[in-house]
Amino acid sequence: MSTVTLAFLKTLLLPPGLSVMFAGLALCLLRRRRLSMFLLWFAIALLYLCSTPLASRALAGMLEQRYPPLAPGAALAPEVAAIVVLGCDRYANAPEYGQDEVSACTLARLRYAADLQARSGLPVLLSGGRPMGEPQSEAQLMDRVMAERFGVKARWLEQDSRNTAENAAGSAVMLRAANIRKVALVTHAMHMPRAMRSFRRQGLEPVPAPTQFYSVADRRPAWFAVLPTGGSLLVSGMAMYELFGLAWYSLTGK
Repeated sequence: MSTVTLAFLKTLLLPPGLSVMFAGLALCLLRRRRLSMFLLWFAIALLYLCSTPLASRALAGMLEQRYPPLAPGAALAPEVAAIVVLGCDRYANAPEYGQDEVSACTLARLRYAADLQARSGLPVLLSGGRPMGEPQSEAQLMDRVMAERFGVKARWLEQDSRNTAENAAGSAVMLRAANIRKVALVTHAMHMPRAMRSFRRQGLEPVPAPTQFYSVADRRPAWFAVLPTGGSLLVSGMAMYELFGLAWYSLTGK
């Protein structure tokens, strides 16, 4: 499946696109009043639910509970021989920098990986390609930012991947060449189940090192959990994407 096709399907099948699609279908079926009203109210209810912290935390928790965080400050297992960091999109044509930059979610992964590297001294592999044919790979952007902001220079750059399965396949080639099998795998907590599956299928022994947990409750009053927010809608979309991705990888054997 091409990157453009995948981006189009994501827009249709994830909120808020999914609600817009149901609302549009309702408008097309105005002559069938009952069905039209049902679809319209379903679209509104879906949009509301996905926008609440209550629903977004529940969706995120379905994924994040599988791999808990490492204990703060704890040392990695002695058998771990490298740290692998997966890319998470880019901030394209950043006007304040005059070039492509890493995205906020990639920066979160790099920050945590730099912390692990400072504790362990292990070499780092950065994985991310050019899914839209960009001049620089995500791995190159990550390498520059990690060196400039965290003082860590990567040993390996995997630059050909377009998705998680390809992240794992490309990384495995480099790691096997260095006789490495056991690695600390850094990615978002919600993305970790799919990433672990892909790296294990390549014969590696990934140790999960998740970051950015979205299922953790904040300190606001409990009734804030039912108030819709844009941030919660984003988290719900991310969680649904990962759930769909896990199902797709299971069906296709990735």
